[in-house]
Amino acid sequence: MSRTRASTGSVIVVSDLHLAEKNDQKCTKDESNFVNFIEYIASNQLNNGGDLILLGDTFDFWRRSEDNIKKQCSPIINALKNLRVENDVRIHCVVGNHDYNLIWNNPFPIFDTMDEYLLLKNKREFFFIHGYHFDIYKYNIRQMNDLSQENDNKCDRYKTLLGFFKILYRGLYMLPESGGQAMGNIWDSYEFLKEETNTLKLYDKHDIEMLMRLMNIFDKNSIEMLIKQLNNAPDKRNANFSEFESIIRNESKCIWQNINGCKTDMIDNDHVVIFGHIHISEQNGNIASVGSWNKMPNKSYSYMEINGDGRFSLAKWDPKKDTYLEEHKWERYNVEDDEDDD
Repeated sequence: MSRTRASTGSVIVVSDLHLAEKNDQKCTKDESNFVNFIEYIASNQLNNGGDLILLGDTFDFWRRSEDNIKKQCSPIINALKNLRVENDVRIHCVVGNHDYNLIWNNPFPIFDTMDEYLLLKNKREFFFIHGYHFDIYKYNIRQMNDLSQENDNKCDRYKTLLGFFKILYRGLYMLPESGGQAMGNIWDSYEFLKEETNTLKLYDKHDIEMLMRLMNIFDKNSIEMLIKQLNNAPDKRNANFSEFESIIRNESKCIWQNINGCKTDMIDNDHVVIFGHIHISEQNGNIASVGSWNKMPNKSYSYMEINGDGRFSLAKWDPKKDTYLEEHKWERYNVEDDEDDD
């Protein structure tokens, strides 16, 4: 499901927090700093309303149970609740591969959840998407040369494989505290799948039929290769902004066809694409990766700000100074057209 709305105020975007990923000193520090960050934007950029977009992998349901996540993240949830109630800030949660279950089971009613988010701002469309889609596209189209020829249309193949992984991500929710480790072998065999009765309870008849069809259509070795790649951390799978940018600019027709409400099959100066997933803070023109909240390979508290006139900037949070670590470098593309429109 996608959501679309117009916005005139400031927008803050944070991706890949992986909240409650572990219960250790580093996670405790990072999560405490996120509470401080919420309080800061409540007094500054979002002091008079606006939008906060959580761009996927906000919580880590692969590695922790829902109960443990709710308990560990209660200070953050309270801070978000205050931001929404006291500042009238709209909070949107775009799901990632680690928290995809929020689509059908959201224990945090303070925000709405969606696969993608389309924001209309200053005559431009901002597409917010977590980005695991580009990994699936990359390994399916570019590297899986041994896929079955029963379905030789790459857009159909992408749509089918995307559906496969969305069902898989739902299943990992049923394997609390060990979902990430289980991802590498959960599809070893049809017999193993049948034995996972707790997982199968999650699926309806249509889902199970689709899973069986997919396991017959796609080569088992190719599926296992892709699963292992997606299970690796970004710094282990050679995540690369330039490669994702190339897919978005040159090969994205299949991706946009599968976004509800998307009225384009190409990216031009009227569209800005914002994604996460690779934990890299980088931008080129109208495409940007937000980074992560101090998750490798990123080593800072990265985020994005979009101001009222549609300019956007990548930034880093400095918890020691309770301010920006770097000055904003505002990007405004296609300025001549903007001036002509005025």
